[in-house]
Amino acid sequence: MAMKILITNKQKKRLPIRRLKALAENILDKEKQRGEMSIVLGDDELLCELNKKFLNKDEPTDVLAFPLGDVGEVIVSVDMAERYAKEDGKSLLEELGILISHGILHILGYKHSEDMRKKEVEYAKIMCQC
Repeated sequence: MAMKILITNKQKKRLPIRRLKALAENILDKEKQRGEMSIVLGDDELLCELNKKFLNKDEPTDVLAFPLGDVGEVIVSVDMAERYAKEDGKSLLEELGILISHGILHILGYKHSEDMRKKEVEYAKIMCQC
């Protein structure tokens, strides 16, 4: 199946959509995966609504990932990514890259581990050439 990536920006901040799409394509290529991926860039309000609806947690979260067969959906809070970036001294782009990578890797079956964390950071750094 051909790779198709759709990115939807549902918050007000302008973001480098092409670079984020290239990140997703790169991850799927390196992980030898094909299929469709939807990435939604949201705010804390959206992530709180979805977290409550799907995980019964009445609070925002940084990223949600939903595997749907050959299709996956990653939803990221840009608000939370901004806070993380400031706290960690990273760029917003790098932090978004880490969160998008995190969601995609979950969809591909990765569980929280040091290996997963290393891959997230590696993919984000390649994207923003840090």
